Amino acid sequence: MGEVIEINTVGSDLLIYNKLISFWESIIKGQVLSTKIEAMDNWQYENIVELKSLSDIRGVIEQKIVLIKLKFETHIVGVAIEKQYNKYIVEGWLNSQLEVDEQRYKEIINKFISTFRSYKIKSCCIGRETIVDDYYDISEAIEKSHNVDVWIVRKEEYRENARKTRPLIVYFDD
Repeated sequence: MGEVIEINTVGSDLLIYNKLISFWESIIKGQVLSTKIEAMDNWQYENIVELKSLSDIRGVIEQKIVLIKLKFETHIVGVAIEKQYNKYIVEGWLNSQLEVDEQRYKEIINKFISTFRSYKIKSCCIGRETIVDDYYDISEAIEKSHNVDVWIVRKEEYRENARKTRPLIVYFDD
C-alpha cells in the first residue's frame, strides 16, 4: 500500500491549479493515462457533472467545487479547486502505489518550495493525509490542522500568536 502526499494552497490566482498539476507531473515523470474533470455543488458530491476540458473551469468555479484526476501507471494525482472568502483553495494530492521514503518526501517539499517561492500563494501546507478545516484565519488553521509537516506562509498572512513548534513554518518574503 502506498501513501497520499497532499499540498494545499490558498491564493488569489485561479491558475495555481495548473501549476500544481505541472508540479506533480514533474515529480512522477510518467505519461498521463487518463484525465477526469468534474464539478459539484459541495463535498457531498451533489449535482456532479463532468467537464470536457480545463478551460471549462472558469465558467463554473464561482459556484462549484472542481475536481481533476490524472491517472499514471503507478500514481493518481488529484487537484480540488474551491473558491472561499474571495480566495482559491487548491488542494493537490499524489496517491502513490509505492512508499515514499523520508528522503524522497523532503525532495518533494524542497522542490515545491523552490518552484512556488515566487508564485503568489498566501499560504500552503504539505503533509500526509492532511486535515485542515478552515483557511480563513491562517493562525487558527495552523493550530487546528492535523498531519501537516510544513506550513509555508507569506509573512503578512501570519499572526504572531500561532503555534510555533510543530509543524515547521517557512516564510515567503514578498
